Amino acid sequence: MKDKLYRVWDEKLYHERQYCQKILSDFNNSLVDSSHLLKKIIHAKGEFMIDKPFSCRYGYNIYIGLDFYGKRGIYIDDSAKVEIGNHVIIGENVSILTACYPENEI
Repeated sequence: MKDKLYRVWDEKLYHERQYCQKILSDFNNSLVDSSHLLKKIIHAKGEFMIDKPFSCRYGYNIYIGLDFYGKRGIYIDDSAKVEIGNHVIIGENVSILTACYPENEI
């Protein structure tokens, strides 16, 4: 998607979002530790912990450094690359937004 206009309705992107939502649904509705599910979509240099509920758009555009902890209610719009460094804690109900949508497009 680099240097391309982000078209949310693109069929390939739609299917990628659906795949991510399935994993997130399984993660958020599990009563046991299910962080292994997030490792299917998020790139991490080491161990990390994210409290439920968690949501994102694609997952594969999220890159996490060492020792990351995300508190409950985090939303990451990873329509573009999101890099989170080492030794980071993100508080409750934080949104990280990346998308820029076209204006006046018909």
